Amino acid sequence: VFDYGGQSEYHVNHSRFLRGNNSIYVIVLNLSHFRDKEGNQLQSPVPLTADELSDLSDKYNYWLKFVNIATSTNCIEESVCTAHVITCLNCDRSLKSSGSNIIRSVIEIISNTQNEWMNRNSSLNRINF
Repeated sequence: VFDYGGQSEYHVNHSRFLRGNNSIYVIVLNLSHFRDKEGNQLQSPVPLTADELSDLSDKYNYWLKFVNIATSTNCIEESVCTAHVITCLNCDRSLKSSGSNIIRSVIEIISNTQNEWMNRNSSLNRINF
């Protein structure tokens, strides 16, 4: 099991360890901020803003493309190259109880992104959800 931080400075190293032979990938999407801009832990998590939520689809697409490319380029045997993607949402308990509309919206964003992903470039797609 490899746990990669999603920070952009580590992205270049991810593909060195990602392999395509029936791998399982877990993409974790944060719905709250747990640290301030300086990196200090917050006393209580802060939910994402509306603008940040709208960027979630782009971020999710980025990681799907990343996994798809890594799976294709690191594939040893073409017929068995499939990446199985599990998507998880990470948020504070208070958001789970009070932010059900936010969570529903994010689930809809994820579902729409997955459907769009499956409907385009099916011959180049290596991802199963």
